[in-house]
Amino acid sequence: MDFAEIENLRRELRAFSEAHVVSLMHYYDEVTGGFRHTYASEVTKKDFSKTSTGTCVLSLVATDRWNGPYPWAPHTDRLLSAMATVEGWKSAGLPKENPFTVSFLLEAVAGLREASKSSVSPEIEARVEEGLGFLIKSLRRRKAPAVFGAASIKDYPPSAFLTQLVVRVLKRYKRFNDPVLITSVRKWSWVEIEHGLALSFSTSKTADSLSLAYALMTFLSCADSSELTPDEGLLIETALNRVFEAQLPDGSWPRSKPLFHYPKFGNAYCFEYEMLTQLLQYAELTEHLLRHLPELSAATRRLRESAFNLGENGFGWASGHHPQLRGPESWSTASVYHFLHELDRVLAEAVRREVFKYVGAEYLPPGKSTEIEAGKPFAPTFLDSIVQVQSQPKSLRDTIFHDFIRPVAANALHVERGRDLPRIVPMSAIFFGPPGTAKTQLAKQIAEYMSWPLLSLDPSHLVRRGLDQIQAEANMLFSMLASLERVVVLLDEFDELVRERTSHESETISRFLTTAMLPKLALINERRRIIFIIATNHIESFDFAIRRPGRFDLVVQIMPPTLEAKLNKWPRVNEKLEQLNLLQDSDIGKQLAEFTFAEFAELPARLGAAENSHHAKGIIEALFKGCTLQQKNRDETTWAAQCQEQTTYNRVPFTIEGVGQ
Repeated sequence: MDFAEIENLRRELRAFSEAHVVSLMHYYDEVTGGFRHTYASEVTKKDFSKTSTGTCVLSLVATDRWNGPYPWAPHTDRLLSAMATVEGWKSAGLPKENPFTVSFLLEAVAGLREASKSSVSPEIEARVEEGLGFLIKSLRRRKAPAVFGAASIKDYPPSAFLTQLVVRVLKRYKRFNDPVLITSVRKWSWVEIEHGLALSFSTSKTADSLSLAYALMTFLSCADSSELTPDEGLLIETALNRVFEAQLPDGSWPRSKPLFHYPKFGNAYCFEYEMLTQLLQYAELTEHLLRHLPELSAATRRLRESAFNLGENGFGWASGHHPQLRGPESWSTASVYHFLHELDRVLAEAVRREVFKYVGAEYLPPGKSTEIEAGKPFAPTFLDSIVQVQSQPKSLRDTIFHDFIRPVAANALHVERGRDLPRIVPMSAIFFGPPGTAKTQLAKQIAEYMSWPLLSLDPSHLVRRGLDQIQAEANMLFSMLASLERVVVLLDEFDELVRERTSHESETISRFLTTAMLPKLALINERRRIIFIIATNHIESFDFAIRRPGRFDLVVQIMPPTLEAKLNKWPRVNEKLEQLNLLQDSDIGKQLAEFTFAEFAELPARLGAAENSHHAKGIIEALFKGCTLQQKNRDETTWAAQCQEQTTYNRVPFTIEGVGQ
């Protein structure tokens, strides 16, 4: 799928996803704070389904639709208590303390704990520990070695679905750490993969593609992807291919084998959208899943045909497992919305790859937001300079970090989950100043701190198809940028695209591009999922509509590093100047302060040959006359004078105390 096809699919996902909350509202029970199983029956409306509530909670928490202006948000702690203290961990007439019920309740508790703003009571903590202990035993209780390491419900054989469910809950609580248990589950799941592939290739009627998918996920939960053998990697890819090859022409999958029996409802089966939701979350499978986007797109189209209209723009879906239940079920509806969210996350990665491929840039996927650790140093190798903000000298590095990057980093997980940065959080900046002051390097340091890839663009990207195609190329490129997430975008030397339209120096094409750029910048600011930076030497020539507040959050001048920072970087220069008693010379200090990083880097070798202070002064003065700040720019004034005038353009965003903490 190319960029246009991916974006069309994402638009379809968003159209469905907007109905997530209103759809689940049809199942919400204000009395208990939970969710009912079914929609149509007046009788079952009185029933609070624990496992269905678990699925609904997880879909809403995963999509950041739990906390906020939603009716369930105020009842989080009450529901948490109800889910964690249900007597006997029972549901739907299943045996007491079975791995299915306990897993779903514990997973819901984990989601509610994440959403809750209160501390968990000792009673709930004890109940959770009890449940986790039971799940660990459920993987060990089989006496026969052939099934040791797998979960099951009484009178039914072990299943990959239940085993993956138990393992993922234990991993969520960081309790899947017993090497013996991990090895047992890994061996069992690998046998299941081989068995499932054998049945699939032999076209057996008992082949179960959904069970094969869960066996694959279970194995990956136990394996370090860096330690997989080539044969294991080949079988994993083959297993995933067989899962998608089993997809029916209408986008659905054949029904799985029964997992167990509900006394009140009938047999339980795997639901394909529940399976896909889990499959899409395995980072180890991303490369393979991107090759199956057409099949995932077909599964999405199937939803349009199988949806129930619930009124008020809501949609619901039935699992198809229990024909006697009329209408859609809450858990299957929640599973579909969760699937749409996880598919969008994979499509976000597909978009990143398409954009980097389009511009011919090297690409590395973004890291996990958890990599932005507390206390992680920002731009540790960047030599600091001074920025004048409202006539007050400030550290450039501290200003960029505290007023720009830290608030973004505090909301990085928000963006990773597919949500926009809050309006109060800055996301765009203009870096201006003389040439050679490491504006590009600073953008790289920002990308490194965020663990986001850097996409650096210059005007050559707009003219690569010729001047007659520059407008079409600009439209295409900025549409792509507006679709990106978790990327630091740097536009370097794009002065002609943002030149003041009333200037006599502004050519017709520049005025045209400036006008065309405005809505593109507005769209990028509206979606708010990237860090967007323009680097320029001539902020004064920018069109006011570009640099005004609202277009860019941070506007800062990047000047040469401070003398102190440069002397710390090059201690040999510091020693030489002290030896020659030149550090006390204020004129020498002022001259050295104007040197850029690259210009100062010449000093160690040059000063090394200086025999006395007079000789050293001559070397410094000669370099000073040739330094960037002493050269004339296009206005026939020195850069030093121009930079002094440019300080009035500095602007930091308004931030609320505590944002980014």
